[in-house]
Amino acid sequence: MNFKKKLQLSIAESIRRKFADESAEYDHVDNIANNQNKFYVIPQTTDYSPFAAVCTTIQTYDSYRVTDRENAEGIFFRYQRGEQIIWAYQYFWPNAIPNRKGLAFHVIPQDDVFTELKKPILAISQKVDLLIIDNNIITNDINLLQTHYDFEHYIRVSARSVASEITTLSLVSNMDKVADYISRSKLTYAKKMLRIKNSKVLTKSKEELYLKITTLPRWSGKFDLDVETHTIVLRNYGQVENLIDLLDERYTRSDVTDEEYDTSAKKWVEPASQ
Repeated sequence: MNFKKKLQLSIAESIRRKFADESAEYDHVDNIANNQNKFYVIPQTTDYSPFAAVCTTIQTYDSYRVTDRENAEGIFFRYQRGEQIIWAYQYFWPNAIPNRKGLAFHVIPQDDVFTELKKPILAISQKVDLLIIDNNIITNDINLLQTHYDFEHYIRVSARSVASEITTLSLVSNMDKVADYISRSKLTYAKKMLRIKNSKVLTKSKEELYLKITTLPRWSGKFDLDVETHTIVLRNYGQVENLIDLLDERYTRSDVTDEEYDTSAKKWVEPASQ
């Protein structure tokens, strides 16, 4: 078996072991604020596409150059089955290129003796940091994206988009408080806004929502209200988080026991037929 085939099988096995494990769970990036140990699916868009190059025609070269190694951030492995193409990405962590700064030396076997390797080498590991499938990034290593691929920008742009949708409701009189909340240094706060990105509550009218928060016990005392304009006045970040909970429909109620539950995960299903 030649080197190329061994490498192909090695990376394929790494993909199966990591991404196809029976215990592996997947979720959309909108639920990333839940901070669970899952693989998140992140669509590449015009606002965020760090790996868009693999979804276009890539020029190939027959030879490998030392300068390629010095400038490279990682390496992609391409697998195709029928029409389906999977790109497996391995990031070059600092220890992946030994002797990069000439601080040590390495030896390789040459027949029965060892010969010093003067130039840095490129070490390929049996690991995969993320996959690209149908222009979607799939990974459980969000820190990699945040540290090296500007994932923070994607989160903040998405959060501001959600804030714009809330603005159209005319339910909140001072949306600048929401903007301040999104802009806080910790990305955790902006991530929470993504929970309501596709919420059906956003389709309700201002009057419908105002009626809910003024009549349901759940929302009693959660907001400061302007009774003349029927709007919410946000006084602090705690009330911003209450607004997120309201629009996310975080709380659910049992039809059997009438008990209310705080849930971080939910899925809409078709109503049962009568």
